[in-house]
Amino acid sequence: MMSGSYYQMKVLRESSACRVCLEGDIDYAASIDLSPELEEIVDECETELVFDLSEVTLIDSEGIKALMAAYSAMQAKGKRVRVVNCSQPALRVLQLVGVDDMLGVSTG
Repeated sequence: MMSGSYYQMKVLRESSACRVCLEGDIDYAASIDLSPELEEIVDECETELVFDLSEVTLIDSEGIKALMAAYSAMQAKGKRVRVVNCSQPALRVLQLVGVDDMLGVSTG
């Protein structure tokens, strides 16, 4: 395990949408498991993929890469992706990288 890194993912099915609730550090260590799990979720998701980032304490380039891969896969299928309840640490990084508008980020 890498330097105390912690992350958890919970998936909730909401009618035809999938809500992915992420918690902790969404970094390189987390992305090793997260990326293939998101690929499966994208395949199962009918209309919309919603990321709830309210409990994210850190997100790095690998975490963003995992989110963007899911975004691209959903877009290719004509489906929607958005980020809700974005924590301040995650919001700052997504804004700095310039993907907050693309991902439809909201803090509430």
